[in-house]
Amino acid sequence: MPKPGRLRVFPADRPACELILDQRRTYIVGRDTAADCQIEDDGISRRHLSIDTRSEPWQLCDLGSKNGSRINGRPLGLEELANGAWLSLAGIPARLDRLSRPQLAAWQEELTARQQATTRLVEQIVPLQDQDDILRNTLDAFVSIGECEQGALILANADGSRRIATLAGWDRFTGNLDIVARVLATHSPALITDHHADHEQDAQPRATNSQAPSAIACVPLVLAGEVRGALYGQSAKTGKFFSQLDLEMMEALARQAIFALGLSHLRQELKLVQKQLPGNRQALEADAGMTDRIGLLLPPLKA
Repeated sequence: MPKPGRLRVFPADRPACELILDQRRTYIVGRDTAADCQIEDDGISRRHLSIDTRSEPWQLCDLGSKNGSRINGRPLGLEELANGAWLSLAGIPARLDRLSRPQLAAWQEELTARQQATTRLVEQIVPLQDQDDILRNTLDAFVSIGECEQGALILANADGSRRIATLAGWDRFTGNLDIVARVLATHSPALITDHHADHEQDAQPRATNSQAPSAIACVPLVLAGEVRGALYGQSAKTGKFFSQLDLEMMEALARQAIFALGLSHLRQELKLVQKQLPGNRQALEADAGMTDRIGLLLPPLKA
């Protein structure tokens, strides 16, 4: 069996594309939907780069792309590759590494463990908690899933303003408000990664700067088509990025959190009405109990 490899492509505002190369064949990287590693970026050609793993050393070939490819800072035409290298595909950083079989197995086991841990975290976000507990637990889970150093849960008010509901790793929010505003306006997640310095310096990793995050994730909290807030996390770790799996786990948490918050709010409203209308106490107690039972019967969303 050939020694496998792993390609990671780091678009600036999308999840990283990861591809395992463990067969003897030619892999295609490009914008085409039929590509083995599809990169949705207008600067990428439909068939941008090929990686031929049929023999040693592997061969990398730019397929006449419009905006070119580079390897370790040099223009890439046809190049042999025995070990790892930094690539640039139309200016988008990428890393190609050769892995041993045990390394590949360990990485895949790590992904499985993360998915299982995420499922447990999501299942802990339940409607029967107080809203403050739901907010804190949700943010703690988001920071854990994304392996971030700082995080915030932002709620959107009816008048268009927003407030920081809870923080992790911060005394006050110093994250990127423009990204938060974009996520609230578009109802779409934003994943920001900065790997340009890594490959532009001949593959020398850049120094970690706690004031300049290398990766930011922001995921909206949407209920019935309306955005109610956002989860925000950032990291200054060298080489940090968010994959498609990270995004899927974060969105699963966001769905469970907004479900729990909505049902918790309904419970509070029923209890408030119960206090104001004591004559209907028995019926309202039944309604509140029904809400609790609904929360228990509906299963948490799986990661």
